[in-house]
Amino acid sequence: MIPSAITATIITEHNHQHLSRREILMGLVSGHGSVQEGKSVLRFFRSYIDELNEAVSRGVERGTTLAEVQKSLVPERLRSLAADQVTRLGREVEALAGPATNPAERLKGSVAANVADVYNYYLKRHKG
Repeated sequence: MIPSAITATIITEHNHQHLSRREILMGLVSGHGSVQEGKSVLRFFRSYIDELNEAVSRGVERGTTLAEVQKSLVPERLRSLAADQVTRLGREVEALAGPATNPAERLKGSVAANVADVYNYYLKRHKG
């Protein structure tokens, strides 16, 4: 369960100078999980969101289907989802959603949902 990437996609893609610091953080931290000390969680999500944006936008530009993009962007292939970060994220998700019988499948489903959100966003922009 990774916070929605679509809001962060919009914020990171556009010039966000006109947004307040609070508005930016609300877009990146959607209210899930516990209060975080320091910037490591924000750095983690920023790298995850940047990696998704880059890969998905390239896929849309090439005409790749959503299913193909989702197949290529699985947790074990994403640099931003390094083992230590995934373990930390897993603890956050369990605190929010309860223990999972299969945490790896939960993460895979969350990534697939984020990919779909970002894909649909770029697909609309590409057509429009």
